[in-house]
Amino acid sequence: MNSHETNIILSSQHQGVLYSLPRFDQLRFNNTTQWTRQKSSNLDVLQITNDYENPIAICHLHQLGAMTQGDKPMSQSTFEEVAAVALAAHHLNVGDGSLIPEVGDLHNSCPIRFTVSLMDTQANTGVALSHVADVTTELSPSEMSQHGQPCAFIGATYSRVSVASSMLTGRRGYPQVSPSSTSADLDDKDQHPLFARTIPSDHANAIPVVLFFRDVLKLQHLAIININDTYGSSFVQGMLLAAKKEAPDMQIQSFAIANNPTSINEAILGAKATQYTYFWCVVYEIQTHDLIMKMATSAGIAGTGIHNWFFSDSFAGLLRSREYGADSDEAKAYHGVGLIEATAGMPGEAGFDLFLDKLVELDNPADLSYLKSIFTFVDDPGYYDYVFDNFGDFVNSNNPVWAVFAYEAAIALGLAACDIMMDQAGLNGDDRFFLSGPRHYDRMTKSQYSGVAGDIVFNQDNGSRNYSSVLYKVTNFQSIPGKEEGNVAFQEVITHISRDGEWTKREEFIFNDGTSAVQPDIPPVAIKTNVVTHGVRITALTFCSAIIALALGLMYWTERNKKSRVVLASQPFFLHTICIGVLILGSAIVAISVDHEAVGMHGSTIACNAMIWLEVIGIGTTVSAFMAKTHRINRILNNAQRFQRIKVTVRQVLTPIVITLSASILVLSLMSSLGPPEYKIIVERRDKFGRETEVRGECYLTASIYYLIALAVIDAGVFAFAFAEAWKARNLSTEFAESHFIFRAMMAIIAVLFVGLPLLFLARDNPSAIVFVGSAIIFVASVSILLLTFLPKMKYARSLGSSRKSSQRWHITGLDASKASLNLNRAGSKATPSKRTRDVSRTKLLRTASETNLELANATDGDLGKESEATEDNLENLTGIRILTTKTVSELAVENEALTMENESLARENEVFQETLSEVQRLIDTTDDITVVRKHLSCSQDI
Repeated sequence: MNSHETNIILSSQHQGVLYSLPRFDQLRFNNTTQWTRQKSSNLDVLQITNDYENPIAICHLHQLGAMTQGDKPMSQSTFEEVAAVALAAHHLNVGDGSLIPEVGDLHNSCPIRFTVSLMDTQANTGVALSHVADVTTELSPSEMSQHGQPCAFIGATYSRVSVASSMLTGRRGYPQVSPSSTSADLDDKDQHPLFARTIPSDHANAIPVVLFFRDVLKLQHLAIININDTYGSSFVQGMLLAAKKEAPDMQIQSFAIANNPTSINEAILGAKATQYTYFWCVVYEIQTHDLIMKMATSAGIAGTGIHNWFFSDSFAGLLRSREYGADSDEAKAYHGVGLIEATAGMPGEAGFDLFLDKLVELDNPADLSYLKSIFTFVDDPGYYDYVFDNFGDFVNSNNPVWAVFAYEAAIALGLAACDIMMDQAGLNGDDRFFLSGPRHYDRMTKSQYSGVAGDIVFNQDNGSRNYSSVLYKVTNFQSIPGKEEGNVAFQEVITHISRDGEWTKREEFIFNDGTSAVQPDIPPVAIKTNVVTHGVRITALTFCSAIIALALGLMYWTERNKKSRVVLASQPFFLHTICIGVLILGSAIVAISVDHEAVGMHGSTIACNAMIWLEVIGIGTTVSAFMAKTHRINRILNNAQRFQRIKVTVRQVLTPIVITLSASILVLSLMSSLGPPEYKIIVERRDKFGRETEVRGECYLTASIYYLIALAVIDAGVFAFAFAEAWKARNLSTEFAESHFIFRAMMAIIAVLFVGLPLLFLARDNPSAIVFVGSAIIFVASVSILLLTFLPKMKYARSLGSSRKSSQRWHITGLDASKASLNLNRAGSKATPSKRTRDVSRTKLLRTASETNLELANATDGDLGKESEATEDNLENLTGIRILTTKTVSELAVENEALTMENESLARENEVFQETLSEVQRLIDTTDDITVVRKHLSCSQDI
């Protein structure tokens, strides 16, 4: 500072803090001074008429602020920005390094002095563009003394205004630095070549916000309601980009609004439809915030204790000094909301507290008078009286965020300009004070300066401040009693801060439910577990009990009646085998009826294996027994038709059963060792968030599929063979019609499977249904097998013990006739029986049968009952077969009479034959004439 300048400043009667600003304003507009500005330079060089050592260069910082918006008064933050820029300019002028060390003694090395002015954009792009066009128009020297021209612009407040104004300022070569415009659109250097900002862009600001939601709240779902303008749209885009990079699992849905109730209501309903419980709101005025929260409360997504709202930096200060009725929608909705914003410092930090103290020092008559003088855009002098009359309270806030960033914007512009001037200190003439806008901007964005609470570091690609050099904080708004009874106010509690992307907790965050417990980001899910109901399980176990009881009962009946003709005819071993197979099969219902709710996952896995073992062995035992029995019947009756004796032993019946079960057990053992079934939980339904809402347990058979196919082939083969044997024997007239009932049992099994298997497939997704259908199939099949096998036998056994009717069918046992032979032993020769001799043998057989028939026909029912069991085994040992007939006693008597007559005729023929044979023998013994013997034999042959 030269001596003349010092004298001017010191001679000022200004007693305020900002004493340098009114004095340099006075110099700028003093008619005795001469101003010059080189083409393409943004400095005004002051040529003082009196003697001086060096000229003075003026850098005029022109603010673009939203001082008014229609009839709305100026906001607190806007006034703080104006005061902060004035304070920064003064510190640059006098070299006050109390806040920024680099500014200390700057006035001794830098020939530039700074002045400020203010323009009200009215938050309107058209007004802002018109004003920028006016003040950047080239002026003549005389016009410059009246109006002056800017060196750089600070502002604007709103992104939409900065987007428009920076296009013009950049084209005309003026740097523009905003402390509050965050739209990412301003990062486009083609459109905004000289725009910078001391606050990060929305894209950068979104990163700490996303990290807070990810790391602190553990969110994966977030709904955004944003104003449909440059600021709101840019912030949403930044959130999406940050989430994609930092939290790829986070799902974000956004709803843009126009500033009207209809649009807001549509957005609220859309946000409600997401079912999310966390909301991020990016809008401006308090009226818009109030309307959103009232509608959200009515829609049931605010003030519920479940839903939580967070707001962007535009919400800062909006609830201060406001009160709501305790039962109002706003009071319920705003309780526990959060504000996440970039900040230049925190109360308690040395730099921040000092800045606040410096700002409050402006509450003196001289500085207030100066500040009021630059508010020349409102005709009503009382328009801002409420601000200046209460300046101390108005500025002394907990968080003058924009004021700090505005102060740093002016400091960054001033230091960059002074750096260039010091670089040009050795130049002479006009080159000494040449400062072009592009060079000024380039020097500023490539340099790093100290800030109030951290370094000011710009992104050289787009001029935005790096988010890592900014402090972020979360403010929690908690309800407290208001000044008026029945009202609530809100206290601001800083709960979390972030430096370099790492969030740390300072205080507990109180959510809308009044607790500090982090709420889930989507409604809790109610998982429906489909398990076997108690009623179905009881029904299934009842089926099982009935099968076991019936099988054991029939085994007892078989054992008790094992010597009766009915049981002996079917072989007791066969009947016991049927009962055991059905008992094992019925036991499988126990394994079918359990699930993880009853016995746990491990127990259910064991049940899966047991189910397959019991079903396969039970089916294999039963079906192979049927196969052996029907095969035995067919062999006996086929040989009986050829009058051949055959006896089928227990070992022969047991052989196919053992083979079948051995093959099945081998496959089952391999399955249990190498690919056992496993009980798993299957997800049947998920909600829109991919969460399980309905699950069920089932036996997972994928690893066992090949073994199950092998088992199915074994059982199907045995069943097919048994069915084929039953089909062959279906019409055979056997004792007690046993083959007929076996065939019916096989058909019953087929019918049950034909109906049951499709039902089992259809019910596969319902555990209760599949247990009921599966147990019902086993129950019906088991009962059908037992009843069709045993009921006829029990009926016949009962009938044999009572009197018989005349039309009853009887059992006849025939005797084998000895093979008669006639030995003609002469000279050691053997004669072969003739046809007549064979007829005599057949006659003896028929006579014996007839005599037996007569005995049966003449016997009483009591005699038959007594003798039947005693003679049955001896008769069968003689014949090896049983001859069965369906003829009645009267029919047998008629047949017996016919056989008797035939027997008498054959007897007479036999007498003649014997006489002839005796005569031939006599001739052989008495004559040597062979001719006589031959003649006599010829006559005998004719006879």
